[in-house]
Amino acid sequence: MPGQTVTLKRIDNHTVERIRYMKGKKLVIEKWAISADGKTRTVTQSGVGPDGKPVDNVLVYEKK
Repeated sequence: MPGQTVTLKRIDNHTVERIRYMKGKKLVIEKWAISADGKTRTVTQSGVGPDGKPVDNVLVYEKK
C-alpha cells in the first residue's frame, strides 16, 4: 500500500514488535511471540486499520 512503512524491534529472543505506519501515523502494533519449544507463534494486534476501524486481534499459529 503506498505510503505505508513498517518498523521491527526485537524485544527478546522470542518476541518481536512490528509497527505499521501510514504516512507517518501509527496504525497497528503487532507483537510476535514464539514459544520456547518453537512450535507456536502468537501474534497480538492492536490499533487502527487503514480504513479507520479498530483492530484488536490475537492469532495463534501451531507448527505441525
